[in-house]
Amino acid sequence: MEFVAGSTLRAEIDSGGINANTAPVWFHQLLDGVKAAHAAGIVHRDLKPENVLIARPGSGRECVKIADFGVAKWLTPEPGSVSLTVPGTIVGGLHYMSPEQLAGQQVDRRSDIFSIGVMVFEALTGKIPFCGTNYAERIVSILRESASFECSLHNAPALQTMLRRRLARDPDERFSSVEALQTELIPRIQDYRSHIRDLAQYA
Repeated sequence: MEFVAGSTLRAEIDSGGINANTAPVWFHQLLDGVKAAHAAGIVHRDLKPENVLIARPGSGRECVKIADFGVAKWLTPEPGSVSLTVPGTIVGGLHYMSPEQLAGQQVDRRSDIFSIGVMVFEALTGKIPFCGTNYAERIVSILRESASFECSLHNAPALQTMLRRRLARDPDERFSSVEALQTELIPRIQDYRSHIRDLAQYA
């Protein structure tokens, strides 16, 4: 396997968050990667900060890479292929799973979009929008309104509205494709980070 010199999005979040300049760049690259996977007919099903690598080569700019396609799923299986999971199977990272994935239902591109929404929220606020230490608690948290949006993103209503759409319980209420959300999300992240930077400047 390729050796990737650098860190993970998890390490970056845990070390104090992502700064104003890198957040839009990293998430734009992440969305490009997910977009390529979806175009190839692949749903990752386990997008989480631990699986997002920030490559730092000896020369050149940082590059975001998506790792661990171990539980990825073909949207249209090839004839004669055998699935490693069966209906009702729950796979993936607990805190980043979509409601339909937690329920063991069929997933599509919109499930990955949900997972990305959780990562964006966590990267910008240092928190996850839903809580729970097991599947039951996590499902209950998703099914009720989370106050995290109001207390963490009260100064960014446009970003708050967009993330709510990405984290909608009903897949039909989310963005239907990575392309659709990429165009709107990156400018919202830039606006949010600029606002935070201005607040720090005058604090």
